[in-house]
Amino acid sequence: RHVLSFLGKLDGNVNAAVNQVSRFGTLETIGGGVTWAPLAWVQFPLSVTSSQEAPTASQLVAPSIQTPNVTTYDYVTGQSVQVTSLSGGNPNLKATSRHDVSLGTLITLPFITGARLHVNYVHDTTHNTILSLPTATAAIENAFPDRYQRNAEGVLETVDIRPVNADGESRSEWNATLSFSRPLQESGTDKRGKSKKAHGRIYLVATQVWRLRDTVTLRPGLPAINLLRGGTISGLGGQPRHEMELQGGVYDKGLGIRLVGKWQAGTSTVASSASDSLYFSALGTLDATVFADLGELPHWQDRKWAKNFRLFLSVDNLFNERIHVHNGRGSTPAGYQPAFMDPLGRTITVSIRKTV
Repeated sequence: RHVLSFLGKLDGNVNAAVNQVSRFGTLETIGGGVTWAPLAWVQFPLSVTSSQEAPTASQLVAPSIQTPNVTTYDYVTGQSVQVTSLSGGNPNLKATSRHDVSLGTLITLPFITGARLHVNYVHDTTHNTILSLPTATAAIENAFPDRYQRNAEGVLETVDIRPVNADGESRSEWNATLSFSRPLQESGTDKRGKSKKAHGRIYLVATQVWRLRDTVTLRPGLPAINLLRGGTISGLGGQPRHEMELQGGVYDKGLGIRLVGKWQAGTSTVASSASDSLYFSALGTLDATVFADLGELPHWQDRKWAKNFRLFLSVDNLFNERIHVHNGRGSTPAGYQPAFMDPLGRTITVSIRKTV
């Protein structure tokens, strides 16, 4: 206060936590940040966090289960094969350590009431990353040869997908969020001077993510796997470089509607040859929810049974969209047909909730 006031407002914070976890000892989290606001409508937040986290109980002690005849794509041979999948826990897992840095800009748009824009850069580095490795690529099999068993002809027969510790992961991204929210009718006073409350609300949230880097190093000394350039550690392709989400809704007089649209860019996974590489299409989905608070509807406002009574009708993946997969020859390998990628597709849910 009263120090370099011409620079605006500067806030700072520090936080720390200590957890004592069986078999892992003392795990620490420490973080802090500063927020500089040179003007009333703009802020520049910076935060840094270092944390340690133990594996979950399921990752450690889940029982081992063998599942036969699991369709798996073998990137080494370019074939879909039926394997025995071994799942369960791994008691030898190590705790994960993570370091995050976030730098952003938060703008309250002066020309649109109720609108805010948040642009953020995030970089995080993780050591002893816990992964499940269901896919047989040359890089993964080279790092964990004991997890994949082949017969004398080189055909993959067994895949061990129990979690393992990778050496580390490094990620960085830009993300931007534009939010808007305001009442349909502003609060104020009526002609007789009595105050009236705001009724109803409309909101809109648009988010975009641009991934700049996402690499995983499975073992020290091995080349990093670039998940944005043809690398994979799962059976579902790499990491989309670009994702978007748009949420919007309106609520008034007991009735409401909510729409959520999502889109992600396509990815690819490079195999031993171009013809055996897999290409995953972009995916766009739309979810819709309509709900009614019966106690807020004019016709039932005075009915005791209608108080805190809500009806929902939700449709997920309204247009029944799915990811389409093909290899370099243009065909879809077994196990990658759209219905395998998303068995449910469009789903319709009706629910009733009553609180007393």
